[in-house]
Amino acid sequence: MSDPTINQLQQNRGVIIETKITDFIAGVLPYQVVNPLGDWSGFEPRGENQFSNHQDSMACVTFSALNCIETQYKFLTGKEINFSDRFIAKLSGTTQQGNTIQKVLDTIRKYGLVLETEWPTPASFSWDEYYATIPPEVLAKARKFTIGYEFGSPDYAHDLKQAPLQMIIVKDNPYHAVEMINLTRQFDSYPPYDEMQQSIHTVCKIILKGVPMTEFVRNLSVPGEFGLLISSPVCKTYVPASTEIDLKARGGDNIPLKADGTVDYTKARDITL
Repeated sequence: MSDPTINQLQQNRGVIIETKITDFIAGVLPYQVVNPLGDWSGFEPRGENQFSNHQDSMACVTFSALNCIETQYKFLTGKEINFSDRFIAKLSGTTQQGNTIQKVLDTIRKYGLVLETEWPTPASFSWDEYYATIPPEVLAKARKFTIGYEFGSPDYAHDLKQAPLQMIIVKDNPYHAVEMINLTRQFDSYPPYDEMQQSIHTVCKIILKGVPMTEFVRNLSVPGEFGLLISSPVCKTYVPASTEIDLKARGGDNIPLKADGTVDYTKARDITL
């Protein structure tokens, strides 16, 4: 497959718009406030460029989807993680015209994710190098995560309290996918990455459910400290909570409450770190 020309790179940013009758529309998935501020600043991942030299991977749908997932993972666990964009871009069948949101997210559901270190992006790559066949030993390392997604939020402020939004913006021709981190900022897969929000075509809310084992605990090593013990397919992490609001926001339904809505600290499991 030949490399795209510079003119093609300027004209196509990698999003293929597809609407299916099976798509979940905003309001179908259960709603839960995870981040009461609705601002994911400080939790977004490190910037990664989908473009190398004169070759664009056309994988903005994958980059923005994984940015949304990595942001939630850091918020929930306190641990920064970097999944391989190249892995999902290949398995989801990204073309020189880009890809659809549905194919990328359904591929994540089917195959899982590997770390960037397990299938890294070369510092400089051609199209064929970036989309090389993935070795079986790399495929075997994939960790499964459960995600839900729905399209077309009518209230960004409302849905940003549950998750950062994957945002399709009008940029050149036809569209480009980025992560909405708050009502005014977006996180891109081109430098400078963190930038002012642009004209929105539509959004997709991706909910990470794959950090499943969240346990309310008391840390006996620090008097009076409570937090969350979070086990994922990648690691086990203890996250102390600074306030009751923080504890309820991060722990969600895993935090036992009294009748008056305050945390029932007697239900925490004692651990020693």
